[in-house]
Order: sequence, then structure tokens, then C-alpha cells
Amino acid sequence: MIVLEVVGALVILALLAVATWMAIVGLEGVLGAIRLQRCRTCGHLVPSSSDDVSACGFCRVDHALHAHLAHVRVHHHSP
Repeated sequence: MIVLEVVGALVILALLAVATWMAIVGLEGVLGAIRLQRCRTCGHLVPSSSDDVSACGFCRVDHALHAHLAHVRVHHHSP
């Protein structure tokens, strides 16, 4: 029975932490400190404090992986 109470307490603490984090981010959004903008490349919403969103984390990682693999493929298929 104690295990059930401990697990319940951990779930409630996790929910409280997430709700607090969401409240802080929401208040920063209302105050204009954080804006959600779309990435120009893929369209993901990314938090930004500036007006220019060149690429999000997904695009940077994807571009880095594909650029490396494209280089290997081109070099492999070259005569």
C-alpha cells in the first residue's frame, strides 16, 4: 500500500512541476519575452526571442546528417 502512495505522490509532483513550467512559459509568452515562430524550412514551431528563425533544431540536425551522407554517397558513386 505504501508503494501505491509513493507512486501517486511522484505522479502528483511530476504533474505539479509540468504545470509550473507551463505557467512560467505561458507568462513569458504573454509578456512578449518568448514568441513561437515557424521554421522557414520545415514549419515546426520554435520558441524565439528574435524576429529571425533561420532553422530549428530538427532542420539543423537533419541537414547535418544528410549533408554528411550525401558527401559519402557522391564520393562512393564517383568514378
